[in-house]
Amino acid sequence: MSADFTPRRKFIQSLAVGAAAVPAAEDVQGLEVLQFRTNMANPGQPVIWVESVQGALVESYSVAGNSVLLEVKGVVNNDFTLQLNRVSSGAGEFDFMDGATDAAISRCG
Repeated sequence: MSADFTPRRKFIQSLAVGAAAVPAAEDVQGLEVLQFRTNMANPGQPVIWVESVQGALVESYSVAGNSVLLEVKGVVNNDFTLQLNRVSSGAGEFDFMDGATDAAISRCG
């Protein structure tokens, strides 16, 4: 099961999801995700995946038990800022798939 967010601009704030949900953003210009957390661990899954996203701010995530915070898919992604996120020990902040590279991440801190 996934929750798909596909408008051209999207703002998500103070969202908590269970283990079965993997929020997605596809074909978005200007994505802001603030104060997002997972209620249950979902090992082997990203917390959120994105594809064809231009300009994103991901701030104040709290993640427990997922393997990666953000899965970036495809070559049409750029200008991502990730800040003030907490991931569990051993988890990564990004996973790049289907031609995506770390060039999509402009700032991380």
